[in-house]
Amino acid sequence: MSQEDFIAHIIITGSRQAGISSFISQKAKDFEPHDEVGWGIDIQTTSVNLDDECGCTMHFYEIAGTFPLDSLRKILRKKNVGLAIMFDLSNKVSIELAELLYKRIEEKLNQKSMPSNKFLLGSHLDEDREVTREEIDALITIMGEDTHYLEFSSKTGENLEESLQSIAKIITSR
Repeated sequence: MSQEDFIAHIIITGSRQAGISSFISQKAKDFEPHDEVGWGIDIQTTSVNLDDECGCTMHFYEIAGTFPLDSLRKILRKKNVGLAIMFDLSNKVSIELAELLYKRIEEKLNQKSMPSNKFLLGSHLDEDREVTREEIDALITIMGEDTHYLEFSSKTGENLEESLQSIAKIITSR
């Protein structure tokens, strides 16, 4: 790793059908549709180029909705940490669950522990949209106006690389 390389840590959660595992698998060109449900914590890593001279290794800590957040305190104390909540654009219930998960995390972590880099991720961009922009904006308001919103398709890869680069740039710029 050169002096221009960064490491980012992203705690990521969302609804079961949001496609969190597929988000990283598509980047690794290892995408296969599946119906497996996450359990506990799953750690995935990918890298992106930030520009011609530096890159970022991104560690995603995928947590199930019932995962004990206390065990993440060590990660939360690291440099370059973000929190991502993912929902399925083609499923209205998914954004309701995303809000519930965010509120649960916010309740469990005190303000000091909450990552300042927050992301709301809309997946399934390739499918018919059920979630309205108003519903998305309402959740962004709850999460905080500094929340960054990104949309992509894990299935087709549409806007996936750009989303990962945006996450890396935002986290490493603070």
